[in-house]
Amino acid sequence: MSFFCAISGEPPQNPVISPKSGLVYERRLIVAQLNQHGTEPNGEALNEDDLIPVKASPNAAPPRPPALTSVPALLHTLQSEWDSLMLETASLRQQYIATRQELAHALYQSDAATRVVARLVRERDEAREALANVRAATGMAVPAPAEAAEDVEMSATAEPEALPEDIQQVIDSTHATLSASRKKRKTPAVPSPARFAPAPSSAFPAQGGNSTAFTLAPGISSTAYLTGSEDGAVRVWDNGEVLASLSGHTTRITALASATRAEGPAYIVSGSADGSIRLWSASAPFAQQAWSQIHGGAITGLALHPSGELLLSSSADGAFSLLRLPSLDQVFLTRPNPSGEGFSSLALHPDGVLLALGLSSTAKIQIYDLRTRALAAEFVLPEGGSVPSLSFSENGYSLASCAKGVQEIVVWDLRKLAIQKQLPASGPVRSVAYDVEGAFLGAVEEEGTVEAWAHKGWVKIWQGQATGETIKWAKDSVWVSGEEGVSTWQPEESFVVV
Repeated sequence: MSFFCAISGEPPQNPVISPKSGLVYERRLIVAQLNQHGTEPNGEALNEDDLIPVKASPNAAPPRPPALTSVPALLHTLQSEWDSLMLETASLRQQYIATRQELAHALYQSDAATRVVARLVRERDEAREALANVRAATGMAVPAPAEAAEDVEMSATAEPEALPEDIQQVIDSTHATLSASRKKRKTPAVPSPARFAPAPSSAFPAQGGNSTAFTLAPGISSTAYLTGSEDGAVRVWDNGEVLASLSGHTTRITALASATRAEGPAYIVSGSADGSIRLWSASAPFAQQAWSQIHGGAITGLALHPSGELLLSSSADGAFSLLRLPSLDQVFLTRPNPSGEGFSSLALHPDGVLLALGLSSTAKIQIYDLRTRALAAEFVLPEGGSVPSLSFSENGYSLASCAKGVQEIVVWDLRKLAIQKQLPASGPVRSVAYDVEGAFLGAVEEEGTVEAWAHKGWVKIWQGQATGETIKWAKDSVWVSGEEGVSTWQPEESFVVV
């Protein structure tokens, strides 16, 4: 009875049997197979020690190996090489089939991913187009949840509670009234640079430590203003004389606000580095009327709502809030940025609906709709980090901004949500402000320069010298406040509406 090798198909010279499959192999061939793959050709796991040699007749001597120069020796050598080649070919065929299957699977995955990305891009473009149409029709009053999710990380909490009905009515009615009156307002005349050449009319030295905050106080008089200092005192000034020193804060004053209500009393509001807010009467004896401690970081901005019934505030811990006046009761407080980045500046739109907030490190400006607390728009300044100052134009369409350490003012068009104008400055800009009519834009710079541009045509109409941190416009004057005191200028001719 003859045996045949399961690999070569020839009678084996040194036959062995696999105890698992029962197949007969030439020992050298099956050993080579096991060394390469660890299995039999049929896939059965097998060790070399498991092989059982086939014992032939002990009396029969194995044939003598042929000489290498003979034809049988050559055939034997070629047979050995052929066996090795067949083993390698079988292995390569298995690897080829596996690789081909993996490649086909990867191609199907890539095609599916490409189709999904194309669909998402198409849906995004359609959503942006619809959003642009809505904003063009509503003047950006409608929030854009889709864009908000793309442009800024919002809190993963539930939807914010709706505003109280009376607060909602105050905001809506004020917005409707002011929007209608703005359309009837005439554009102020723009004086030429020759006519607008003021010289300092007065300079008032600081008292009680360096001035850390400044604002005008039209509710007291046309020449009154407020300063805050390192010692926590708020001082009321008029014509360079201190009318009162308001004590209550225990840390540095970081923000001030004052305005006159159409009906009812005027208020003075102050915020300090410990996050507290205090409300004072704007008439003698300037008594404190309310106090609030809802912020955990330094107050970085205060703004009185044009209705005179609400107060907006922002802080360095990344929160902004809405408070009732005169009680300072909290309506809401929100921290919209999960990163915890703080706010460095605040400005309220003239209509009282949109709130602009400058971020403290990423050169971003976020605009929120007070009625929904939703992000309505987000701008990124071309350079810089912190945004120290923001100012809305009275026309309601422009927002001026600056970045710390950057010699440029960036004006944004709120209708197109794009940069309207980039104004080069003489030095790094510290503060920007529009005048009360929206005709002029002023800036105070680190190099002690004060500049003003006409909003129409962006012509520089004046440049002066004053060391300061904050610039404000009164009806017919420019004010600059800094550590050394307060300076004010008056043009040769008042701003006349024609």
